[in-house]
Amino acid sequence: MKTLAVAFETQPESRRRIEEAVAGLAQVAYREDPEFLAKLPMAEVLIVRGWRGQFPPGAMAGMRRLEMVQCLFAGVDHLPWEEIPATATVCSNAGAQADAVAEHALALLLAAAKNIPFHDAALRAGRFPQEVRSRRIEGLTLGILGYGHIGRSVAERAKSFGMRILALNRSGGGEGPVDAWLREEEGLRLAAESDVVVCCLPLTKRTPGVIGAAFLAAMKPESILVNVSRGKVIDEGALYDHLRRNPGFTAALDVWWRYPREDGGHPFTQPYFDLANVVMTPHVAFSATGNTERVLGHALENVLRHLRGEAVRNVAEREDYL
Repeated sequence: MKTLAVAFETQPESRRRIEEAVAGLAQVAYREDPEFLAKLPMAEVLIVRGWRGQFPPGAMAGMRRLEMVQCLFAGVDHLPWEEIPATATVCSNAGAQADAVAEHALALLLAAAKNIPFHDAALRAGRFPQEVRSRRIEGLTLGILGYGHIGRSVAERAKSFGMRILALNRSGGGEGPVDAWLREEEGLRLAAESDVVVCCLPLTKRTPGVIGAAFLAAMKPESILVNVSRGKVIDEGALYDHLRRNPGFTAALDVWWRYPREDGGHPFTQPYFDLANVVMTPHVAFSATGNTERVLGHALENVLRHLRGEAVRNVAEREDYL
């Protein structure tokens, strides 16, 4: 029987679900067990959420029996790739949170297009500015930068608003309600043709700063840029300068360049809080009622595939991170 190591703190209900799922296939070692670190080298399967700062450096490198790393997140850029044995398969949890994140992306889009933060602040300040008009999104072109599970969920929801959908990915094709497909090298075309860009790109060694000065300059003066992927996909300084010079342009951001503690300051180095044309949320797109259970269940399905000797899903490519 194999050993499954659960490298995050769990509640009794989650432990019950895990043990019922792998019964007869694996024994489980939990993060809260006093002997957890001693048991890690014996594990063939590892489920992780975060990693850095939770375990001593080199802990994963000592897991010579490791066959599979299953992450709870859609992104795996935070994992210590240099420590993961080359023989282990690393899987993201892509698709588990796609609907929740897509809903939040549309909420950010609507908040920006309808000036919701402005109107809310005005009413709280005793003003009633009915002369400030919003934008209709019906008929606008939505460009999706990075068309995976989240991108498709965004497209399906945006289509119901009557938007035209452009989608860019490596293959330049796929499934879903897309009006035109673009390849990876056509980013500037997507920027130029879109009224709204929603960024769903993973953070890999290829994507930091993909949305930089050239991409932003190609966008329309009154475009909306929504980011629900990773903060570092956007060049922070370039975006700040573009917003400052183009007051008609709006950025709606849920992800950031750094992650301070609650009392540790801002998640950016430029004074974004001084800009009126920014809508901000603190990386909460994934945080929705019932989502924790769904995320764990989705990850366990993939773990079971491995334990049963079946092909696993959402395999991350090492060359994208090393």
